[in-house]
Amino acid sequence: MTAIDSEGWACRECRAPMIGRRPTHDLYPDCAHAASGPFETETRARSAARRITASPAGTGAWQAGSHRLLCAELTAAGVDFGAYDHRIVAWLAGWEPHTCAVVAGLITRAHQAGGAS
Repeated sequence: MTAIDSEGWACRECRAPMIGRRPTHDLYPDCAHAASGPFETETRARSAARRITASPAGTGAWQAGSHRLLCAELTAAGVDFGAYDHRIVAWLAGWEPHTCAVVAGLITRAHQAGGAS
C-alpha cells in the first residue's frame, strides 16, 4: 500500500482522527469498514485478510481463520446454520483468505443494506 506523509487526517469512512502516514485511499486499515469493503482491488482485499495471512501458510491457520471470519459475519447477520450450510462455509474457507474476506464483506454489506431499508 502506498502511503503519503501527513500531519493529521481522518479516516474517510469512520472519521477517526489519525496522525502520521496515511494510505492514499484515506481509509485506516484497522477500522471495521476496512475489513468489510467494498473492495475495488485485490490489494484491498488482501489487506483486509492480513490478520489471517500473518499466520504461516500450509499450517491450516489460513483456513481456520477464514472459517472463523465467515462464521462470525454470518452469525452477526443473523444467519442460522444447517449442517450442510456449515459444510459449504467450511468449503469456502478453503479458498484464499482474501477471497473469503470479500465474501464476508458481501455478507456484512448485504446485512447492513437490509437493515437500512
